[in-house]
Amino acid sequence: AVALDGLSAIGLGIIALVLVCRVLAPVQIDRMCGSHGGSLWLTPFRDLLSFVTFLASFLPGRVMWRGQRFTVRSDGTLTPA
Repeated sequence: AVALDGLSAIGLGIIALVLVCRVLAPVQIDRMCGSHGGSLWLTPFRDLLSFVTFLASFLPGRVMWRGQRFTVRSDGTLTPA
């Protein structure tokens, strides 16, 4: 929202709403499951790690699948390495 609209009140409100939802979701899940997770402070780190993993999935490289190593080309095709 900030990238598209700048630092407007609507953009900042959307960011605040998203952050509140990200904090309340694990609390509500813990409450529903009857557990006491206690790792609420790790939520931003988990989000950041998930985003970095998402970005890394677009990079070509090598993968191991069913015991065989493949090279992923930039067009998404796999070739045995």
